[in-house]
Amino acid sequence: MEKDWAWLPGIPLDLILKKLVSVRDFACFSAVCKRWNSIAEDTRKKVCLVNESRPQPPFLLIPDYRSSYVPLRLYSVTQKKILHHQFRNPYPNSRGWVGSSRGWLLLADQDLKIYLFNPFSYKEIILPPIPEAAESFSKRRLHLNWFITKAILSSDPVLHPRGFEVSVIYEVSYISHNEQNYRLGVYRSSEKAWTVRQVEDRKFDDIIYHRGKIHLVDKIGIAELLVASDHPALVPVKWTQQTRSCLHYLVENGDGDGDLLLIERFFQNSYPGLTSKFSINRLDPNPGGLAKLVKIKDIGDNEVFVGRHESIMIPTCHFPGLQRNCVYYLTDDLPKGEGDAGVFNLDDGSIERYDNNLPPRLIDDVVWIMPTLTCHDNIKWTKLSSMIHDQL
Repeated sequence: MEKDWAWLPGIPLDLILKKLVSVRDFACFSAVCKRWNSIAEDTRKKVCLVNESRPQPPFLLIPDYRSSYVPLRLYSVTQKKILHHQFRNPYPNSRGWVGSSRGWLLLADQDLKIYLFNPFSYKEIILPPIPEAAESFSKRRLHLNWFITKAILSSDPVLHPRGFEVSVIYEVSYISHNEQNYRLGVYRSSEKAWTVRQVEDRKFDDIIYHRGKIHLVDKIGIAELLVASDHPALVPVKWTQQTRSCLHYLVENGDGDGDLLLIERFFQNSYPGLTSKFSINRLDPNPGGLAKLVKIKDIGDNEVFVGRHESIMIPTCHFPGLQRNCVYYLTDDLPKGEGDAGVFNLDDGSIERYDNNLPPRLIDDVVWIMPTLTCHDNIKWTKLSSMIHDQL
């Protein structure tokens, strides 16, 4: 007698769902039939917290300039194509996005008001302006040039509405006084207020939450701090000679005990100065002496995503189509019009540039965005599930 798979007992189906890591697999499960979709919806709410520690391969979120209202499109790095689905751009006249983290876009306007927007659920959180930066900008609009280097979240605001933080590194330049100052602004949802620190008079390349502390990195060293402290504690690191001419990223190692990894990004010496290679190092804290960088040639069955967003490491075992031991990178710290995006293979040093798959104009103004299971209502999850399933 032929079995009706739609009516398998709920307990084994629930156990299967809890083993799924990929949002795409979750969407496929939901598309089998109405009953499986109902079970998946109930289970999704239970496993969101578990899956928060299981990052998903991000999409490239790109603006579609062919339309007057500039919708947002997704580019799949595994399928190497732009997906048909479009997202509404909620801030066409804002300053634009300054980062992406935990599946959320972080945007800023002229008053340095920060917006959190989840393009998959359309959920929006508006934060107050960064106090010092907003005041300076309003008083000296013609003489103040600011930009945000990096903006990240400590956790998903949907899962931790009263426990998430937003950390922003930004520059305040007073042209008339020829001064450059860098600030770390941290917004705590529990306090609904910003804390601002002058971290150092130099530019930090990246920021990460790691083992209860905020870590920042620049060409001199790695700073770690608790926001409650007055000053960051700089961790002396034995740098390589080449390090001072590249960008740096921090990522938590997905294998082992979650060590902090430092990624060095090198550029060509001649115009247009595109990415030439990457080097990955493990930070050896060495409490009894000078911290060192231990070079790593193989990150195993993992890949790293870097750019103007939160740096993340993804295991390839759950996601067919991703290349192991590779660095997926986007344009970072380059002028408009000089797109620099692709995949660097750590095994042989080869580079596959995205300009073969995307129009040059799109390569520059893109950001990684990670899909999540935390759509805040059933309707939005159904739309996300359908969108993912349509691309299979």
